[in-house]
Amino acid sequence: MGKALSAVLLAPSACDKRDHPERPNVVMVVLDTVRRDRMSCYGYPRKTTPFLEDLSHRCAVYTNAYSTTCWTLPAHASFFTGLFAIAHGAHHEHLWLDSDIPTLAEILEDADYDTIGYSENPFVSPQTNLSRGFRQFTVRSSFEQPPTHTFLEQVLDAHQDRPFFCFMNLLSAHQPYQNAGPFLGRYLSDEAYATQYGYEFLEMLMKEELDKKWLRHLSEHYDATVRYADYCVEHMVRALEGKGQWGKTLFIVTSDHGENLGEHGLLEHQLCLYETLVRVPLLIHYPGEDGPQGEDPRLTQLTDLFPTVLRLAGVDLPARAHQAKCLLDAQAGLDEEGAFFENYRYPIFGDYATLPAAKLPPPEALNSPRMQRFDRRLKAVCHNGMKLIRGSDGRDELYDLSSDPQEIRNLAHEPSADKTRQALSERLEGLTARYRPESAPDRERREPLRQETIELLKSIGYV
Repeated sequence: MGKALSAVLLAPSACDKRDHPERPNVVMVVLDTVRRDRMSCYGYPRKTTPFLEDLSHRCAVYTNAYSTTCWTLPAHASFFTGLFAIAHGAHHEHLWLDSDIPTLAEILEDADYDTIGYSENPFVSPQTNLSRGFRQFTVRSSFEQPPTHTFLEQVLDAHQDRPFFCFMNLLSAHQPYQNAGPFLGRYLSDEAYATQYGYEFLEMLMKEELDKKWLRHLSEHYDATVRYADYCVEHMVRALEGKGQWGKTLFIVTSDHGENLGEHGLLEHQLCLYETLVRVPLLIHYPGEDGPQGEDPRLTQLTDLFPTVLRLAGVDLPARAHQAKCLLDAQAGLDEEGAFFENYRYPIFGDYATLPAAKLPPPEALNSPRMQRFDRRLKAVCHNGMKLIRGSDGRDELYDLSSDPQEIRNLAHEPSADKTRQALSERLEGLTARYRPESAPDRERREPLRQETIELLKSIGYV
């Protein structure tokens, strides 16, 4: 992971509200769809994140951070509630965060924070009820101007009298990988191929094998968009420094999920719980001079941001936020219980009214074995370097991540792994029971997607 960083500092005083008389600003930057292993600050050989490499020497760098799922809506709902999808209920089968669940923005607003949200992904918007608690929430296409990074500059100019919470979702690394700013030409091995990589997601699932040259250029486009995301983060940090706010700001850089770029014959981020999707970057600059810095190897999940932010803001946790741990607690981490992941049934196999006007494959293709293998729910657990993925169709996958980080060799049916499989199965069922609500809630009826939201979804390949 590049140069070694100093040991993580976890001073007990960092958890005491009295040591932070001036409540910090909170800036949360979600680099939508950015894979941890495609960032040079995490050891990727191509220089995709040179600024974050430099910033990592002033931050805590979490080397074993995980999402809770593989796509945008449930992951952001977990950021905002500290709950897993099984509890907050916002996922493929219910595209809405119910109003009875308190959000981070609502809690901070009640604590006299100014709350400002910015999203380039229409799944993070009023259309999914994720904007609750934000006094101002802006949704726009990532292809619009002015550049994304100027939004924080506007926030800093307008908010000087009280602390603020600014959430930003940046979509540059999302399919169709066209928002690379000035960096595209630096990453393409054949610039003539620049406009020849487009595809239809569902059509690609039907292919027996993906063309290697095409995948290489797809990957190069992706790397260029990650570099642009790094460029945007650099401008945000420079703006905070220029306004004298850097030392007063809790600055979080993470991702909601990763991306498949041909691994396992898959693209995008909808149908699996492999490491390419669920392992994410997490860098945090803590306010003050004595905050945690350096590499932190604890197993953590993005739900843990919820109590961490509230602790530093001097705000008590809501009663039902029991599924996450504050990262400032020296013993916090999921190492003992394991990381938990979920993915719900993809809409093409059920009520596709959730994504109207979608291009569906013909019925014979949809009912083919190649497509039907994806007609299932998934849940998974990662513990002590082993990972079990369980499908609702009864199919299991078991991987030893220490020796097989690319999850190529499925050990689920090898007799030598029977005990490990059984132990992980019991752990998975235990976590499922722990995180599931005691009684099934009555889900709110979601609002229909507006036409402008559908058009934005089309522009990024969802419809």
